[in-house]
Amino acid sequence: MSETENRNIDVDSIHTRLINLGMVMSVFIPIVFLFLGIFLRSKGLNGNVKGGLNVLFWILLALSLSEIPLLYVVRKTNLSARKVYYKSHPQVKAEQLLFQWSVLVFTISFSPTIYGLVYYFMGGTPERFVILVAVTLLCFMLFKPRLEELRSFAEKQHDADENVKGF
Repeated sequence: MSETENRNIDVDSIHTRLINLGMVMSVFIPIVFLFLGIFLRSKGLNGNVKGGLNVLFWILLALSLSEIPLLYVVRKTNLSARKVYYKSHPQVKAEQLLFQWSVLVFTISFSPTIYGLVYYFMGGTPERFVILVAVTLLCFMLFKPRLEELRSFAEKQHDADENVKGF
């Protein structure tokens, strides 16, 4: 098996692990939070906020949607900044960086679910909670790891490794 095939197999397995991690953090956990919130609210955990929830919802929705450009910048910056980081931290492997960056992206994309849970416990409607959970799912769909990007990242990593070996 050639070195290129070895790297492709590694990239494929990393991609699969990242997709699974994203599915857990951006699909499974938000669905669990949704059902947990509905269950707890049906058992009597209820907020007594009289007014202002409509404004709060729109603020939380705007905050959630404003995270989409942030996620884009984080993702593009991190995937292209490997060579600079590699020189200052040569002991960190590319796989570790990909997992760290993916956890960061998935955590940021998970925050609308947290906003929705807090909003719902304050007395908000379940429909609006579902909208905020849907923003989390949208972020996952937009920013899930793509195999082509990971392969490109692996090629850059290989080039950086070759350049370091030359010194």
